[in-house]
Amino acid sequence: MDIISINRLEVLTLIGVHPHEQVLKQKLLITLQFACQAAHSAQSDELQHTQDYAQIAEHIQAFAQSQHYQLLESFGEQLAQSLQQHYALQGLTLTIEKPAALKAAQSVSLTLTRGEYVRPASS
Repeated sequence: MDIISINRLEVLTLIGVHPHEQVLKQKLLITLQFACQAAHSAQSDELQHTQDYAQIAEHIQAFAQSQHYQLLESFGEQLAQSLQQHYALQGLTLTIEKPAALKAAQSVSLTLTRGEYVRPASS
């Protein structure tokens, strides 16, 4: 199994439970890893034989801009479902970072794994 990764895609969205979070868009950093079969697309060198990661990134951006959730968990679950439905992804891991969540932390993050996906070995 091969993995395509989109790393730390920056999106702006309304997310949070506090009043100021419900009116001011915040930055989220989204990392998506999904399973693919790269052998066929590598042989053909044709975009039609793989997932178009630029289209997927646009989908994530549009999703973030059009939705409002209180919790990272809700945002992440709905985004994962949307990605699986629109792109027929067999498996994915989605990490969502919220840099402004806590003053004393670099970020708070949530990682979801859905479908048949095996994490790549750490380098």
